[in-house]
Amino acid sequence: MGSATPSSSTTATPTGTGSRPSPATTTSSIRITRRPAGTSAIPGGPRSGAFRRRRSGSTKPRNSKASRSARRPSMPRPSPSRTFSPTARSSMKFGTRILDGREQAIVRGADGAVRALADVTEVAGLGRINDVLGLVQACDQQPDLLYRLDPDALPGEAAETIDWAPPLPNPSMILNVAFNNRELMRNAHVDPGVPNFFLKPPSCMIGSGKEIIVDPDWGAVIPEPEVCAVIGKRAKHVREEDALDVIFGFLIHNDITSHGLKFMKDSIAVTYPPDMARPEFYTWRRLHGEEDTDAYFVYHTRSKGTDTFGPMGPWITTADEIDDPNDLHVTGRLNDDVFTQDHTGNYRFSIQRCIAEASQHFTLRPGDLLSFGTTGKGNDKFPRGHKSVLIGQQQGSISIEIDPLGRLENPIRHQQGGA
Repeated sequence: MGSATPSSSTTATPTGTGSRPSPATTTSSIRITRRPAGTSAIPGGPRSGAFRRRRSGSTKPRNSKASRSARRPSMPRPSPSRTFSPTARSSMKFGTRILDGREQAIVRGADGAVRALADVTEVAGLGRINDVLGLVQACDQQPDLLYRLDPDALPGEAAETIDWAPPLPNPSMILNVAFNNRELMRNAHVDPGVPNFFLKPPSCMIGSGKEIIVDPDWGAVIPEPEVCAVIGKRAKHVREEDALDVIFGFLIHNDITSHGLKFMKDSIAVTYPPDMARPEFYTWRRLHGEEDTDAYFVYHTRSKGTDTFGPMGPWITTADEIDDPNDLHVTGRLNDDVFTQDHTGNYRFSIQRCIAEASQHFTLRPGDLLSFGTTGKGNDKFPRGHKSVLIGQQQGSISIEIDPLGRLENPIRHQQGGA
C-alpha cells in the first residue's frame, strides 16, 4: 500500500541456467530514486547514452562447426574497439520458441531478426545463458548486462514462422490483479480500497499461436486483455515511488476466465451461526437484514488456471523501452472485429500501486509475473467489451495488441473436457 518501509533486495549468485536462487545469502536496504520518464531503469540501459551505440567497424565471424541442437551461427569475436554513441538506439525483445521439440530462448534485434539468446550472450563474453529466466536473474546481479548484448552482430533469421512458447515458461509465481478497471469497479458493493490478488499456475501458460481449448459446457468463458510485468529484482516492502525499478520488462497476457467453472465448481456459500459471524466477514458486501450471516467463498482455481487459460507473449519488452506503463493502448479482437479498445490509464490502481501492495505480502523474485488486470471497455457491437465475447460459442481467434509490446493471437478450439 505504498508503505514507507525501505525496499530490500536479496540476491544469489546467478547460474545462467534459469534455476531459482538459493535462500537469501545477502540482504541490503537500497534507496532507489525513481527515474524520469524516458530514462533507463538499468545503468547503461537502452535509453542511456552508453546504450545508444554504433559499432566502429565490421567484425567478420570465425569459422566454427554448426550445432544442430541450437543451430547457432559462427561466433564473431567481441570487438574491444566498439564505441558508443548518444545518437543511435538499439532495442531488444526476448522470447522463447519451440525448436526441434525443445524450448529455446531467443532475442529480436533492432533489425527485426531473431537469434538464439545463448549465442548472443556468448559473443558478449557472458557465457551461454540458455533461458529467459536465467537472463533475468543475471541482470539482477549485473545491472549493465543488457547493454553488453549486441544481437545485430550475429546473422539472424526471420521472425514470421516462430513456433511460440510462453516467453518466460518457468516463473515461480503468476500473480494477478482482479477488478482493476474503473468501469468494472462501478458495480462493486464496496470498494476494497486496495488491489485484489489471485494466483494462476504456470501450467496454464501457452505461447502465441497455440490453441485456447474450451469445453462449451463450461458456460461463460471470456478473454481478458492485460499488461503483465516480469519482475527483475528480489523485492519486499517496495515503496510506490520505487516500484517501477523492480521491473525487468512487460508482456501481453490474455487472462482467460471461465465464470461457469468458477460458480459451478469453485464457489460455495455457508451460513454462519451468530457467534461465528465476525464483522470482517461482511465488510465487502451488502447485508440483507440483521439475520444475514451468509458467507461466500469463491476460488479462482479452475476458472483462471485451467490448461491453456494463460496465453502470453509473444515477446518481453524491456522496461526501459516503456515510457509510462500507465499510458498504453490496448486493443482486443475476435477475428477481425474489435471487442475492446481501452487504456491502462483506466486502471483503478496504477501499476506502481499494485507492485507496492503485492510486495507487502509476497516476496517478489526475478522472473515472477505480475498481471495488472483487464482493460475491457466496450463498443456498439460488443457493449460489454471482453464480457461480450463468449469463447465457448465463438469460432476463430482472439488477438490482443498493445503498442509497443506487440500482438498476441490464439485460435479457439472447442473440446469436451477441455485440454
